Amino acid sequence: MGTKADHVYVAVQDAVFMMPHKVASSSIKEALRSAIHCTRRDDRLDFMAKKETRKFNRRIGFVRHPLTRLESCYADKFILRAAYPFLPDLIALGFRAEMTFAEFVERACKIPDEMADGDGKHFRSQYFDLADEDGLIPNFIGRFETMAEDWQCVRDMSWAGIKLPALNHLRESKRDGVEWTEQARSAAIARYATDFKAFGYKP
Repeated sequence: MGTKADHVYVAVQDAVFMMPHKVASSSIKEALRSAIHCTRRDDRLDFMAKKETRKFNRRIGFVRHPLTRLESCYADKFILRAAYPFLPDLIALGFRAEMTFAEFVERACKIPDEMADGDGKHFRSQYFDLADEDGLIPNFIGRFETMAEDWQCVRDMSWAGIKLPALNHLRESKRDGVEWTEQARSAAIARYATDFKAFGYKP
């Protein structure tokens, strides 16, 4: 885990950004590309493995509430893709296109982080992506929910000209079918207990 292919860890100038999936990671990467004047087509972002990140003095991470992150994952991978073939990575992990949100959550909660490859990385724990055997790697952690305020800290830490990422909040039109059951919520709170504790979120 923590390979370059994950696209979780990216160095820009003298800082490394650490972005678990479904935490505005695509928007942050676009903001970084804009800051260094490149696009996805001529990408100059320096992706790396997790083990390489501690060599940077400025290590910037972002997190999101674990439950709304699951909601976003389901909306993205199930609701918005309903008209397309279901993702093979998710099939391999035991998911089905017709799963309800509660069924998706309960299945996701049974998959260990180490097994969450491919599209499974979108629901593995954020602590898994942001920590190693010595603990949390970032020396600054911002939140999806307070991005505007926290992004100012990023400007102060790295460079002033970097633009605030455009966030894709879960619109009401995407929430159809995103309904928590007591069993699913309990499973998610237990599964992501480390995320709740490490990043100060309340269930």
